[in-house]
Amino acid sequence: MLNSLKRQIHIRPFKVSETPMPRSALMDHQGDNTVPQLLQQGTPMTKISSKKHKRAMFRLDADPRELQDASPNP
Repeated sequence: MLNSLKRQIHIRPFKVSETPMPRSALMDHQGDNTVPQLLQQGTPMTKISSKKHKRAMFRLDADPRELQDASPNP
């Protein structure tokens, strides 16, 4: 499923004025099936379409393991 997501979306990070998260926050998993808390809460990314680039918050839902747009106005 992850490979199909990589083909469907192109993720390019952008700078955020907030304090960067420590690397340990990204690696707080205890097994292969655990989604890091930071990704469940939401991560700012750039949503790219053929016509425009839009900043958006995305989160990784732990249960169905789907990438969801968590922005207030998707």
